[in-house]
Amino acid sequence: MKKISGFQFLLTMTNFMIGGTIIFPIGIDAKQDAWLAILVGMTYGIFLCLLFVKINSLYPGATFIGITQEIFGKYLGWFVGFIYATWCIYISIRNIRDFAEQITHNFLSDINIVVILTLMVILMIYALYQGIEVLIRVTCFIFPVVFVYILISDSYLMMVSGDFNNLKPILHEGLVLSTVHSKLMGFPYAELTVSMMIIPHVNITFNKIKNLLILANIWGSLIILFDTVMLISVLGIYLAENLSFPIIQATQLTQGDLLKFNIIIVLVTNLVLIVKASVLAYAGIKGYSQLFQVSYKKMVFFVLIISIYLANIVAKSYWQHVQFGLGISLISNVVIGIYIPLITLIFYYLKRYMKKLINYC
Repeated sequence: MKKISGFQFLLTMTNFMIGGTIIFPIGIDAKQDAWLAILVGMTYGIFLCLLFVKINSLYPGATFIGITQEIFGKYLGWFVGFIYATWCIYISIRNIRDFAEQITHNFLSDINIVVILTLMVILMIYALYQGIEVLIRVTCFIFPVVFVYILISDSYLMMVSGDFNNLKPILHEGLVLSTVHSKLMGFPYAELTVSMMIIPHVNITFNKIKNLLILANIWGSLIILFDTVMLISVLGIYLAENLSFPIIQATQLTQGDLLKFNIIIVLVTNLVLIVKASVLAYAGIKGYSQLFQVSYKKMVFFVLIISIYLANIVAKSYWQHVQFGLGISLISNVVIGIYIPLITLIFYYLKRYMKKLINYC
């Protein structure tokens, strides 16, 4: 099994967290308290990180697919693993569609979306064919560029066009309501469950993995928070909440568009989307290869080629794609990303307790 370092794991999971989130103001349901909702969500994310690492530590070296079969048994565990792997592929497909929608909406409106989908999938096949190690190396190259650009561009936009009065009043609905409205648990924090397919490849102790995953959660949350504050301060609540691609409109408000931010920001957001979609696809494909006992490399071609078709039919329009993502997809994220891992851990301890009780009797 190919191994990755702790530093590579940290950058990959941080990049994974911000993929898809910097396009929109996360937690905007909480209005101007979105940044507070993100801080609360980050706290919940820490508990999820502890949950995911704990599950992996039960059976060192095994992915979540293998762990479910150990805990639930051969058949029920296979079914749970199949649901988990299918969910990973589904969320990957949604990110592929996000990529294509950004390109066609902002630059290449005359090109059929299938062409864009095909080009992205070709890139993903190239990144995934040799396994997780190549994908991780690509991520470690991309993330520093993305991080520095977000930091500089968001700071510039806030200085040039920002109005921090848009962030007032604070706690206008109360902290509890702001947290409930934010929908943050489904996206992006529940999606960190994909880490359970990567942790077996990390060549450090579980205690260090736990600390790094928590650090990735905090780092990613702070980047999301900074970006959300920028969008609200520049656009205001109404525009940030209702525009199709608020980050693009925010960049167009700079005087004369001197740095061509709208072009660069699309490139940056698409880079992180490609990485996130690839990580999710890897988790799903690896899961399928274990479940069906099929070569990983064969599964890469089979699943990703089908993904072109599925990404095209997942929604009839971009608006439908977004609405579906804010509805059923968020529910599936919570069920697969939080409830199933939690039930798995509880079942493990119940099973162990029953064995001890039987042996005692």
